[in-house]
Amino acid sequence: MEIPERAISIEAASTTAQASDPLRAPFEPVMLRRPLPLFGLALGLIPGATAAPKTEIVLRLITGHESEKALIRDALRAKDPRNLEKNFKNFENLREGRDTTLRVFEELQVALDRDASGLRALADGQLVDVFVICERAANSCFSAVTSKPVHCRHCKADQMADTDIWLNQQPVRLGPSERRFIDRLLTALVGASLLGEMFMPDSAPFDATLLLIDSKRHPIGNWLKWLQQQCGCTKLDELHAKLARKHEHPVSGRQLEKYSSGQDLMPFRAAEQLITLAPDSGVARALLIAARTLTLAVDFICAVAEECDVSRETAQGMVDSRLRGLQMKARIGEDAAFRELKAVEPEAVLS
Repeated sequence: MEIPERAISIEAASTTAQASDPLRAPFEPVMLRRPLPLFGLALGLIPGATAAPKTEIVLRLITGHESEKALIRDALRAKDPRNLEKNFKNFENLREGRDTTLRVFEELQVALDRDASGLRALADGQLVDVFVICERAANSCFSAVTSKPVHCRHCKADQMADTDIWLNQQPVRLGPSERRFIDRLLTALVGASLLGEMFMPDSAPFDATLLLIDSKRHPIGNWLKWLQQQCGCTKLDELHAKLARKHEHPVSGRQLEKYSSGQDLMPFRAAEQLITLAPDSGVARALLIAARTLTLAVDFICAVAEECDVSRETAQGMVDSRLRGLQMKARIGEDAAFRELKAVEPEAVLS
């Protein structure tokens, strides 16, 4: 019995896909003027050089892993820690196209909990592609409700064309590509919120996302505040006490304070501990990803602004106002689409 034939390499596939599939569109080149305060080199960019951010940033926002290799290594560790090194080496051999026996192939299927085609996809580097497609799908959801002009009944202005108005009102100047990168992050959040309303209507994703960007606290601090309320705690100390009762090696209280204030970027592994306290872990994880995305948007403004020494509060206020504007656009677009649907004659629908 032979090992199933491997798929076409993801490098060749993605080149074709980017030209034909908007769900795999890469990021535009941007230029950092200074390092990202919290995310550091996560975008793969060096200040002063114009380049496209790494698509792996989507993987990092959603899973906390810096690369596909790191995610796979963690998955192998969780399934079979004693054979981690052996399994990882076998996976690397498979990825690099070296001869792999059927027995080793089947062992990797078990270790990574994948069928043959799923394992081939991992070996061909398609995991990051999946996360990028999810990000673009959320953006496409936003575009679907905002693509048509909606004119104000009073001044006749197109309410969907608000970008220049927003940008001109801000205290910080941004380049066109840099502004579009921020918009891509935020429209993905709004698009995901639209999908969340369909699948988790009780979660109120629009309101919850706005709570996370309140500039009185860092986005992660707002997420921790939300989690406190969900767990019936009034202080961060109380939340830490609950965590200590549940986990043998909890995150320290002092470190939680640093995460809350934005002094350090909270690792996903620490957040996963906290999520175990939430009444609904799915909502807690979704809001964590939103908070991490908002943190990146704030970080990015601080790093690309033409002005020096842009404060976290100023950058976060900009993200707050833009997020509210994009949410309003989505609502206006939804209402316009609903009115258009109601205006269609029943005979036209039936035909």
